[in-house]
Amino acid sequence: MAGSNGANGTYPLLAPRALDGEVASRARTALANSPIHVLRNIAVERRKNTIVLSGRVDSFYHKQVAQEVVRHVAAECELVNGIDVG
Repeated sequence: MAGSNGANGTYPLLAPRALDGEVASRARTALANSPIHVLRNIAVERRKNTIVLSGRVDSFYHKQVAQEVVRHVAAECELVNGIDVG
């Protein structure tokens, strides 16, 4: 029987998957609130279950920081860090 768990006959309701825009919005907000000003210019795009970061920073450190800031607020998504350094 679909939805049956053998105990009370139903599964608990699952929280709906976050809307695409919500996850991207959380990522953009996290970067916009960063004390590292260069991270505020990073572009965030949602493609299905993937967050794609793009833009340019001056160091690999900033590239990594941007990735970790977004990973913290969008852990349910795969993350592609397309940020250029230079």
